[in-house]
Amino acid sequence: MNLLRVLLAPVLSVSVLLTGCSTVDSWFKDSDRILSSSERRVSQFAEPNPGQSVGVRELWSRSVAGSPDKYLFHPSTIAVESTEVFVGTFQGQVVAVRRQDGDVLWRADVDSSPVAGGVAVSGASVYTATVKGAVVALSRHRGDELWRAQLPTSAASAPVVADGKVILTTIDNRTYALDSADGHTVWSHVGAPSDLSIMGAATPVVASGVVLLGYSSGEIAVLGVGKGNRVWGSNLTVVGGRSELDLLQDVDASLVVSPTGAVIAANHQGRLVALDPRDGHFLWERPMSVLRRPLVMGDRLFVADVDGNLVCLQLAGGSVLWRTPISDGLATAPVWLSDRIVVADNKNRLLAIDPATGGVIGKDRLSDAVYADPVVEGGELFLWTYNGTLLKFL
Repeated sequence: MNLLRVLLAPVLSVSVLLTGCSTVDSWFKDSDRILSSSERRVSQFAEPNPGQSVGVRELWSRSVAGSPDKYLFHPSTIAVESTEVFVGTFQGQVVAVRRQDGDVLWRADVDSSPVAGGVAVSGASVYTATVKGAVVALSRHRGDELWRAQLPTSAASAPVVADGKVILTTIDNRTYALDSADGHTVWSHVGAPSDLSIMGAATPVVASGVVLLGYSSGEIAVLGVGKGNRVWGSNLTVVGGRSELDLLQDVDASLVVSPTGAVIAANHQGRLVALDPRDGHFLWERPMSVLRRPLVMGDRLFVADVDGNLVCLQLAGGSVLWRTPISDGLATAPVWLSDRIVVADNKNRLLAIDPATGGVIGKDRLSDAVYADPVVEGGELFLWTYNGTLLKFL
């Protein structure tokens, strides 16, 4: 299965925001034209063969959920804490495992619908939201339900907890801030509507008293955390195109704040930009389609694009330093582990890349596909696989 089929199937199967499409037949005709182009790219891919492993060893592997439905996925955001790891599942559960050995500590049924986006942890509580719009707070230590709130539409992002608020985005480009103590709505923000969307949304990012949001319309919104007041906004929309697929302007990758304060944002339709943190004007722009969170290390920016490349750019000016083909499928967000960059993909690969040259210096074959972004915490690497298995490496 190629990359675009993976991305489009969830949209079609759950009928997400398909208003504006002419007919189902025209959708498939248009998508087939683009898929054929994608397949030509895949056929030319030469799998990296560094001749050595990534340099990590598996400490434990724990199956904590069943497989999701075909073309759908478990939530991509996992929470790694000092003593536990928390995941949300397609089956509507939140599961806590012991970080040391992977033993399941508790399992909570939160809804009859899938968990959307993932989970967040703050203090003694775990927070999650579902496709049916339920927002649920659980006891971190036992999994007991503390409170439950209901949103008007489906949750799309993982929540983030800041300033006593649980903040998340819904499928119709609205962001809600709920009181973390009891779940009442403190403020909400309505983003620009969009006719078409890939399932999911960028997890809100909180930095320096503001929350950074990306919507499926291509809109960027920066709001005050306290009251949800607008600080500034921008837009990554690319105008033009011949098919409904060209309407996919989604900002699915969470925004990143660089050490200089510049905001890095990207969308599906071919825009990677650095924004001035004071007013949102473009500092630089590069034509690059991105669905996964970029990685900032020092004065470098590392980005996994939808064409299967890992790209290194200078933060100042956005010049491309190197570009390495790493996958003929969908790569995860890059993460930093020790002295190297690590990326997984949905073709069961785990890759290590030299950050200076872009050379693939290690490869391991996993037993399952990885769609969720890896997490590195305390020198340990955590993976959450398509079939519901958590893995820990050192």
